[in-house]
Amino acid sequence: MYHLVIDDEFILVLDMDGTLIKTGEKLNQDLAVLLKDYVNEDRILIATARHPLGVKFVLKDYFEFVPTISLNGAALHLTCWQKFDKIKYFPNETVAIINKELSSFNVITTYYGTDFWAVSDFSPGVEREAKVTGITPVPWRNEFLNGCIKILLIDDEFKIKTVRKHLSRKLSNQVQLSTSHDTYLEISPPLVKKCMFLPDFLKEFFNQEIKDLKVIFIGDSENDIHCAEVANESWTFPSSPRRLKDLSLGVLNFPNGEGVKEFLLRLQK
Repeated sequence: MYHLVIDDEFILVLDMDGTLIKTGEKLNQDLAVLLKDYVNEDRILIATARHPLGVKFVLKDYFEFVPTISLNGAALHLTCWQKFDKIKYFPNETVAIINKELSSFNVITTYYGTDFWAVSDFSPGVEREAKVTGITPVPWRNEFLNGCIKILLIDDEFKIKTVRKHLSRKLSNQVQLSTSHDTYLEISPPLVKKCMFLPDFLKEFFNQEIKDLKVIFIGDSENDIHCAEVANESWTFPSSPRRLKDLSLGVLNFPNGEGVKEFLLRLQK
């Protein structure tokens, strides 16, 4: 059981995979109905590691547009549909170094940029992700150097730890590493944080200063920790990392949309 104290002026920031939906699935109809009024009132913001086209694919059956920070916050201008241009990408030389360091590992690497999704190789995992995101990946080429990188390691938590340790040692302050759902190692530029553009986003879309608005965040993975740090109030799940739980006001009972549904129903009481 948890207690909610909601001010009139609030915005609910939601992670997507593992929080709003089960990875590989689209938005549940019952949850979409609950979200509708909040979306119409401009109280919902999505913050995700997904490519913005993948976000649109998940939501398109119910919403034409929901404000979204995607790519773990690295590129804001596409998620805002060209309203303003804020980008934090790797320089070309860093991507080249990352590629070199990964060459000794048998991993599938995906590269997300503002206008492409490229993969180092095709696999059943890549094909599944393409099917559920609605994006068709292309083979990686040398000109695809500016972007975010996600190593795709399906069902191999040990290998994720091995690769992460190697990259931490070799690239230390040149990259930022985080894991999500035990199958992804996400590699971002060192200064990128998932909610670093949140103040700009709130001012642009909601005409609100972050200091004047109560920000409530719900998320489940390591890459959500920064959002929990900047939010006024955070909620997470039983299997979430310890640090995220420590930053949260409480733990919701169920992931993959069910906990968010429960949360929204309590908001209405």
